[in-house]
Amino acid sequence: IKVDGEWSSESEARAANLQGKQKLTELKIEFVGGSSGDNEMLLEGFQPNANLRQLWIYGYRGERIPSWIDDNDYLSNLKKIRLCNWGTCVCLGSFGRLPRLELLEI
Repeated sequence: IKVDGEWSSESEARAANLQGKQKLTELKIEFVGGSSGDNEMLLEGFQPNANLRQLWIYGYRGERIPSWIDDNDYLSNLKKIRLCNWGTCVCLGSFGRLPRLELLEI
């Protein structure tokens, strides 16, 4: 998912219904522009299903991670996480508690 000026609200992101796509096992989100608050709101709305195995997020400008990333029980199947160009995030959460995590790249 390329997040640019076309995405403007959390409800639009939720309308993508990533949570309902049960066969989705890999998710790549690239932020191109937008403010810190916009990035936070949109990423919260892009909550995937609990079957996700790989997550890549590029160019995120938010100061905090969304609640669904920090919920270790929810993403218990996650094996790989890549977070690239996260310039302003002040708290990354507790990825070490993910039971199946094999790769964390920041």
